[in-house]
Amino acid sequence: MANTDHYANAPAVKLDDYIPVKLFRTVHRTEADLPSGITEIKVVIDIERPLAKKLSFRTSSSGRIHGFVRMNDLLKSINTKQDKGSTVRRITINDWGYKALMIIEMENDSEKPYFVSTKDLINLLENCRRAPQQFLK
Repeated sequence: MANTDHYANAPAVKLDDYIPVKLFRTVHRTEADLPSGITEIKVVIDIERPLAKKLSFRTSSSGRIHGFVRMNDLLKSINTKQDKGSTVRRITINDWGYKALMIIEMENDSEKPYFVSTKDLINLLENCRRAPQQFLK
């Protein structure tokens, strides 16, 4: 779990504003390091066992889910590409039990932290395009 004090003042946002269900897809862990589409950003989601049990599909024992999101207007505004430092490297989401911490990691090692609800995270995972290995438990 990330440092609670470091992220204490991160604002709460709607996950769908940043990662819309219709623009997100999961991939098998063996495909996680393959190149993404030109308009996609890598997403890494770490969930704990209690949240994993609420899902209708299997997750790895580590609770890690890999995926990609196509950029919407909000992500495009963050991913300005004015210089290498303003390019989004990846998005990570960490399950904290009662909420999830989403961090947009930039190429210059800066980050934009936000909190999202676990309900929104479950909605994303249940309704996105999932890897075939995630269809059923």
